[in-house]
Amino acid sequence: MLDVAYIQKELQEEDKTELPLYFPPPIYYSLNTALNLSILLTMPESYKWFYNCMIQLAFNKNWKEDKKNHPLDIYPANMIRIGRHGEMLFIHEHIIDIDGTVIKIEREQFMNHIISWINNGLYILSYVDVSKLPGTKSYGYSELIHDILVFGYDKGKKTVKMVDFDKEDRLSILEVPYLALEESVYLPLKHSPLTLINPRRQVVYDYDLDLFKELFLDYLNGRNTAKRYSHIINSYGDYWWGAKIYEPFREFVRYSNEESKELDYRPFHALYEHKKCMLYSVEYLESNYFIDKNMRISGQIKELISKTDSLRMRALKYNICKSKEDIRRINNLLVTVELKEVEILQNLLVVMGLN
Repeated sequence: MLDVAYIQKELQEEDKTELPLYFPPPIYYSLNTALNLSILLTMPESYKWFYNCMIQLAFNKNWKEDKKNHPLDIYPANMIRIGRHGEMLFIHEHIIDIDGTVIKIEREQFMNHIISWINNGLYILSYVDVSKLPGTKSYGYSELIHDILVFGYDKGKKTVKMVDFDKEDRLSILEVPYLALEESVYLPLKHSPLTLINPRRQVVYDYDLDLFKELFLDYLNGRNTAKRYSHIINSYGDYWWGAKIYEPFREFVRYSNEESKELDYRPFHALYEHKKCMLYSVEYLESNYFIDKNMRISGQIKELISKTDSLRMRALKYNICKSKEDIRRINNLLVTVELKEVEILQNLLVVMGLN
């Protein structure tokens, strides 16, 4: 289950402040989602929502044309991205533009505003030129506009605490000089959008076992969960759903090989992280709803996690030295994962009295 010990506690001193952060977030294949989750999960009352909902997958039917969005997504992770209904859960979002559209902030006053926002409990998410930020994997390379999250500062060192990928391509907490942050915001962009995020404290979310069962059956039967909830959230578009994503995933792999393209690593990582989310949900059920631990359902899901981790490594290996043998093994592993997963979920179906 999610661990409350992962939360970086709030630090407040005269010259430095850090807001609490859940780190590392359980999903980070999509950085925007990860940053939002790292804030949302500082509130243990949001954990039950996580256990309820993070069990669906969606594979984009337009993956050949749609290169920007992730081919495979964890539902409802996409709905907690900034600007994608995140404010409907446990946070308020305030999107501003500091070039004068919403508020005019001259560069020499920028850090005063950053400090003031953090002192008032606001996290700052912005698209910046990460090539200007020391310690990031993109530092010193060509301009790259991407997400970062700023959640603390140190006046003595004149640095901010932020989250991004480090030089080893790991999601990390980094310390960046004021000046570097200013340059990353002001130099590359014609306008400078920021999202200020304010957690909604004391929100009560009771675990809904019936909802979990509904989402679980959606997953097993490949049904579109989002469509039936479109009165409160985006209906998500044209996707394959749940356990039905494996055949299109294999087609995606075959197509990439036939077109001599690199394999997009993101769906492999998403599949791996989805199994981790599934494990969290099942462990919660085992602890709170008397699912017999002798059934070893959580243990079997851990085996699935290991197999999807192997898939990630195979995809990376293929991109280094393209081999038809790697493609064959990747697709065979996808078949193995699919069959094993369906077997595990059908056992869970029996245990939960849903057969």
